[in-house]
Amino acid sequence: MKKNFIIFIVALFTIMFLMVVSSIITIGDKISSVSKLAAYLFYLVFVAFLIVFVAIPTYKTLKSPTMPNFDSDDSDMQKAEKAVRTVLRSCDLDEKERADMEVELNTLGGKDVLQKFWNNRAGKIDKIIRQSAVSVFTMSAISQKGSIDMLICIIVNFSMINKLVKITGFRPTYLQLARIYFRVLGASFVALTIDELLKEIDLSGIVGGLGLGALAIKSFTDGAINAYLTVRIGYVTKEYIRLGEDFEASAARAKARKSAGMSIKPMIMDIKDTVISLLNKVGNNSIPV
Repeated sequence: MKKNFIIFIVALFTIMFLMVVSSIITIGDKISSVSKLAAYLFYLVFVAFLIVFVAIPTYKTLKSPTMPNFDSDDSDMQKAEKAVRTVLRSCDLDEKERADMEVELNTLGGKDVLQKFWNNRAGKIDKIIRQSAVSVFTMSAISQKGSIDMLICIIVNFSMINKLVKITGFRPTYLQLARIYFRVLGASFVALTIDELLKEIDLSGIVGGLGLGALAIKSFTDGAINAYLTVRIGYVTKEYIRLGEDFEASAARAKARKSAGMSIKPMIMDIKDTVISLLNKVGNNSIPV
């Protein structure tokens, strides 16, 4: 079982690696048609970016502990205290949070401290998920290229997963991570194909001969689909982290779907604010006639 799992993970990462390399080469070829030096610089900067912001955080994620499975025996107190010590050691806590948790560990007990910590972190977790979805929406709507959308999807989702692990101090189990990474792979394939499918749809009957209107509809649709898939991945990851090994797949997925649905309205507001901010920057930087 363990051997098959390792083979599956290696195959999954290999596929994603090849997809990323393919996208990078495609972009690099376009840049090299203008300047070979610029293409080499692009490759260098992008590889450094992947190492610093994706590979190293992902390695730290894989080395992080999982949330313990609490039973009804006397070992619960020890497990909970150990989990709180993990939070104190691994999470980015401010001085007040750290001091409060150390005091509460001696007064409330490990389980209550963990529950309070999770409640306090819930808002920050939701914000990371929404921000990641907005980033995917904005970049994939602008890119107009399936290979770039695929690259964006993989990088942003990996970054989001790593941030969620860092902010909570725990990771999903290896099997759960495999499921999450498989979802990322599926979302990246959707990002790759949806752009090509939208190009084949003729919207002239809806928006008339106005090419800009058709482009806006296709861009919004492309970005919205990729953003929703990112939100789903984020909330599935959240549930995996929260439950650890004490996990029921159907219940966790149902809660993730519900949370993703509830996040659509605030995500739309975030997207609206982002678009308005971008338009204001463009307007302020435009040259007056």
